[in-house]
Amino acid sequence: VWGRTFSSDRNRAATIQAEVVTGLTGALKTSVSPEEKALLARTPTANAEAFDLFLRQREILIKEGDYPASMNQRMRLLEKAVVLDPGFVRAWAELVWMRRGTAGRPTAARLAASKAALETLEKLAPQAPETALARVGYLARTVPPQQALAMYEKLAQEFPPSAGVLTHC
Repeated sequence: VWGRTFSSDRNRAATIQAEVVTGLTGALKTSVSPEEKALLARTPTANAEAFDLFLRQREILIKEGDYPASMNQRMRLLEKAVVLDPGFVRAWAELVWMRRGTAGRPTAARLAASKAALETLEKLAPQAPETALARVGYLARTVPPQQALAMYEKLAQEFPPSAGVLTHC
């Protein structure tokens, strides 16, 4: 796996990611549960342009951090991505987080925008880990901190391998 070259067109980028993860787990001789295999097999989107926009917003997050100026830029990219692919679960999940804001209590308008994204996400993928995490992230902004922490702890028990749970706490 370490020396293997992956080449393909942009339309297969998400599939190649799953192949790399599967190859790494095999090379490291770790086991992957059937549920984890099913999650890995999911293709985030078949639309290459939507996936490119998603990756560009992730790159901005890595390079510039989670600051208001970069968040607005990232949100615009995600909103374009979900127009190109209205079924793009990961993009909708990110929009739930970004629309609600990161600092302090969100405004009523931001909370309404976040809720609208969450409702779309719940229709698309009600059982997906991304949906569960986005739901807790949305609700955590509306309850006292101790209650929010309890919600995240419960979520971490439901989806133990999910690094997203840890990164969004």
